[in-house]
Amino acid sequence: MTGEAASLRGLLEWIGVPAPTSGGFGAVSFSASMTAERSGVVLTPVKAELDGNQSEGALNIKWDGPRPAIQGTFAAERLDVTPYGRLSFTYGPTGAWDRASLNLAGLNALDFDLRLSAGAVKADQTLFQQVATSAVLRSGKLVVAIGNAKAWGGSVRTSIAVGPAPDGPGAALRIQAECTDVALGQALDDVLGVRRLEGMGTLEVLLEGSGRSIYNIAQSLSGGVTLNGTKGYVLGIDVAQVLRRIERRPLSGGGDLRGGRTAFDSFSAQVTLERGTATLHEAVIQGKQVHLSLEGSVSVPTRDVSLKGEAVLLSAGLNTGGASGGFDLPFLVQGSWDSPYVMLDPQSLIRRSGAAQPLLDAVRGNSAGEAAVRSVLDQLSKPTILPPAPARQTGN
Repeated sequence: MTGEAASLRGLLEWIGVPAPTSGGFGAVSFSASMTAERSGVVLTPVKAELDGNQSEGALNIKWDGPRPAIQGTFAAERLDVTPYGRLSFTYGPTGAWDRASLNLAGLNALDFDLRLSAGAVKADQTLFQQVATSAVLRSGKLVVAIGNAKAWGGSVRTSIAVGPAPDGPGAALRIQAECTDVALGQALDDVLGVRRLEGMGTLEVLLEGSGRSIYNIAQSLSGGVTLNGTKGYVLGIDVAQVLRRIERRPLSGGGDLRGGRTAFDSFSAQVTLERGTATLHEAVIQGKQVHLSLEGSVSVPTRDVSLKGEAVLLSAGLNTGGASGGFDLPFLVQGSWDSPYVMLDPQSLIRRSGAAQPLLDAVRGNSAGEAAVRSVLDQLSKPTILPPAPARQTGN
């Protein structure tokens, strides 16, 4: 048996089945040998082409259960899934979490167990190689897994499970991923839209949540994230340059903190999440010139950060295994995680100034003098917004 259509999307709409994505599902063709049985049909071998992607395999379709069930195994040399769009949990220009109600009724229409192996899978600018993936839908719960793939210069294993919420309408989501020896800049950009880090590293993620909408899932999100990196850069600020400027002129407040990048030899961060609040226990960035430590919390629903840290300018020849022995400066990072601002500790800046400290002592108890000092402190603690991350380079 053979068949073809100029638009699979149009065919699906004609029979009343919506396409799962807004893009793709164009020209389709297939050929197969069919064996009919009382409980269903077996199609083997199947040769199929959709949107220029070709694959071969076998299908077993049964209808003797509570719902139709499909089992299939396919292989392809190369697939391009770019036309089907990117998975997005946000809505609108502000990037806020989507608050539209989730409806998983369609997951109860059938069961399936589909396996795919491909030499290469292209998704926008990301290329996955030696891919072994599966999609299993059973009793309304969908699990999509990449058992093994090469991507971003390293290896990737991940699974996403979606099913009905345990406590009412909506959905339950579970994400588990392990990326080993990958290019962090490209990986974090492709997956999370984060463009603040460069270097090689390992990322482990386990996240769970449920709710009526993506926003509600963000409110309930729990789990953990571990990130380790080596030989890279933090983009948007040159910490060593800022510290040198402050060391020479403490009352300058560092001037404009924006621009440049901070090199590091190692980077580590551990995050735990509980009901939408992510706690950064400690992030440590160790370089030849600077040592940075950071801790605090991040609100996932509101996408805000509230962090405090310490930057240390290491002395020449100092053993970089520790942070002691150099010029140090406390700071705060607050605001939106897309464009946070940095505030330096004004008291620390004043203590660094040999000329300013005697003046402070002299005006204590003098209302006019204290008002002037407060004005200076406000100026020193004026926040600096970090520049937006570099824009994503779109493919053709």
